[in-house]
Amino acid sequence: MLSRQIPRNHEGELEHLVVEPKRPSVGIGKKEIDQIERYALAVAKDERFRGINTEWHFWIISTDYDEYADIKLNAEGNKEGVLFRFTKNIDVTVLLKIWSQLLRENNHRVRFIRNKLNYNINSEQALQHLKKTYSEYIEGIRITE
Repeated sequence: MLSRQIPRNHEGELEHLVVEPKRPSVGIGKKEIDQIERYALAVAKDERFRGINTEWHFWIISTDYDEYADIKLNAEGNKEGVLFRFTKNIDVTVLLKIWSQLLRENNHRVRFIRNKLNYNINSEQALQHLKKTYSEYIEGIRITE
């Protein structure tokens, strides 16, 4: 599980993103959905998180999902990708994402930035940035240039 706290554009507002990536060989079904919903409900019940201006987003990601997940995704009133939403006392949303969807969304963002801001970076510049910024995390990893 990965998580990140993201400051919002107003003072005192926060967003938490909690990501549960699954191996490509593990499709998302009832077991996986129950697991991520338990995490979300644990946060919703925790008194430490009540009364603060925070949104919680829990993502479960894999390459595919089964019929149970499809039924949950298509429940009446759910927005696209939403499995579960709780807004009493705390704002918690559980979303299902598939890798191809994430790649498509983020490729679109990269193209937008390049086109609108006229911003380009090549692979060599990207590798230099990774080596400089994250050297302690990539130590021992062979990076071909």
